Amino acid sequence: MRFFTASLVLLFTQACWAQFPYVGSDFTATYVDLDNPTILDIEAGWDDPELSFSLPFVFYLAGIPLTELNLGGVGEMVYAFDENGLISVLWPLNIDVMDVNYQLEEEFSTIRHQVDGTAPDRIFKMEWNNVGLYEELTYLETADVRMNYQMWLYEADGMIEFRFGPGSFGEEWLNEYNLTSGIITDFDYNSYSGNLYTASGDPSAPQWSENDSFDSWYYGVGFLNGTPESGQGYRFTQVSTDIVNADQATVDMFQIWPNPNTGFFSVANQSNDRQQMHLLDAQGKTIQSWVMAPDSQTPVACEACSPGLYFIQNSNGQSQRLVIQ
Repeated sequence: MRFFTASLVLLFTQACWAQFPYVGSDFTATYVDLDNPTILDIEAGWDDPELSFSLPFVFYLAGIPLTELNLGGVGEMVYAFDENGLISVLWPLNIDVMDVNYQLEEEFSTIRHQVDGTAPDRIFKMEWNNVGLYEELTYLETADVRMNYQMWLYEADGMIEFRFGPGSFGEEWLNEYNLTSGIITDFDYNSYSGNLYTASGDPSAPQWSENDSFDSWYYGVGFLNGTPESGQGYRFTQVSTDIVNADQATVDMFQIWPNPNTGFFSVANQSNDRQQMHLLDAQGKTIQSWVMAPDSQTPVACEACSPGLYFIQNSNGQSQRLVIQ
């Protein structure tokens, strides 16, 4: 497993966040190659490229203001350091990518980027285009595998997307990789501690898991059972800091079920007091409000709610997370 020795030596042991600052969801959209990209200056036949590149706007990654990012790992991840030297990682897909030109004189793989839109609504787009697989190119000396995928960073709200295009990563390679996609924050080389937010299961509708240690992720969560198909995407929406703190309060006052759900759920007021309840989005904006009598239950429908993270908050400011799929 060359990946595990080359990609940050991810041996996590303890937690740094009370709650992960993003929530993941899946979506579908037609994959479109970048049409006016700047190609990163990497020597043909590249393997494990490492370089820095500038962003066209300040982007907040897990609260860190960034104007520059780094390409690293085994060419598959983008990362940045905070003022304390901790690392945050954007991890579209943990495969060991390589330039197919290593075996094919007439063909190249590129890593490239462009910016679309105008301030303050720009999108920085980065693409791994026509990349090959290290294990195949070097061990088998063939070049059949191709992968195409993009990372989008949104200026307006700090949203992150991974978008997947055409690929030919066959089942024969699944045994070589413990596939995942996600974000890592607060990685510390000295203590090997940090936080993982990763996908597992069906790549078209993955389960998202928070883990505070490498072992709990590697041995307990599971991995994607394939690569995402063309048109599949993963979206990461920032969670409001105020909501994160509120979510740690007691949940004895009310219950929500089922959770996750598809926008139809019930809330039970378990207190002896009348409560005003609010359905909030991940940024803390109120979507719906209602009043509940003591010791009562109310069905709630939010048919217009898109998949993602929401919160139910009561009159006392206590919140519980609600996941709509």
